[in-house]
Amino acid sequence: MPAPLDFRKVKIHLIVFESGTRRMVRDLLRSIGFEDVILGSEFEAVRIAITENRPDLLILGSSFPDGDVVALIKDLRHNKLGKDPFLPVITLTSEATEELVGAVADSGSDDLLVYPLSAGHLLKRIEALVEKRKPFVVTRDYIGPDRRGVGSFKEGPMEVPLIDAPNALRATVKGDMSRQELDAAIASTRNVVNSQRLDRSGYQIAWLIKRIIAGYSSGTGGLLEPKVADFLDQLIEIGGETTKRIAGTGFEHVSYLCETLISVSARMLAAGQDADEKDKALLPELGNAFKTAFVVADDDNISMKIRDTLKKPPSKKSGSKKPGAADR
Repeated sequence: MPAPLDFRKVKIHLIVFESGTRRMVRDLLRSIGFEDVILGSEFEAVRIAITENRPDLLILGSSFPDGDVVALIKDLRHNKLGKDPFLPVITLTSEATEELVGAVADSGSDDLLVYPLSAGHLLKRIEALVEKRKPFVVTRDYIGPDRRGVGSFKEGPMEVPLIDAPNALRATVKGDMSRQELDAAIASTRNVVNSQRLDRSGYQIAWLIKRIIAGYSSGTGGLLEPKVADFLDQLIEIGGETTKRIAGTGFEHVSYLCETLISVSARMLAAGQDADEKDKALLPELGNAFKTAFVVADDDNISMKIRDTLKKPPSKKSGSKKPGAADR
């Protein structure tokens, strides 16, 4: 029988709004061997824990009167908050509604526990985080523990690989990784996640462009036509997000594609049914460029072709009109 895990050096931030639950979970943690348990009751304490204190494990209540825990965990996983987007996180709730369970799962939390709970159950779930933590996965809109079982899975036609995320809790319990080694692993894995997120964005851009062109081709009576404006809005948003993500990644040459995507999409959105034919023709080229931009070493030829095309001013149409309901 394996020796019990030693939790004495583990630093936990336990932040729960309800005082009774906070004390109960603290006592349970102490009973199973945790000594460094830092308590908090306000939502701002969660942000401080992530950005300044770097715990080994974060245990959060699911509800605060002054903040959104689900959105905060999602920001953590998307590397918008703190220095360790792979920080182990357990969320607590007194009522596991279907809506809450789905929201917490989509946020990237490692686990959702319903209280009141026993010391044995809490110990079992924490041990699983140390010994059998689920690998991370990156999809179009999710970064976090894989919820779909063992092995890689497909997102559309794509194989989505699993990532062995750095685990501060395991490193402290097992003592098999120094803080310096953990930081290096976090930085390296963060680059892997960013690369995969860019790859997902490239495929998403290509998919949206395909739908947009099909929508214009179908005419005002086509089933896709009402969604064209929404798809163009999404292209503008993804173009902006991708511009931020490629900073400092070695993909700066793709920034021109992002700028072009945003400007072309904005023009088409404003023109509605009267979108310029040149922009319609350019959009598929952008889609092809983005599909290969993050796997090909250099797509400068594609970028230059698009740049040369854009040197010509958009053609003007007579009788242009503002987009109407059919455009949306």
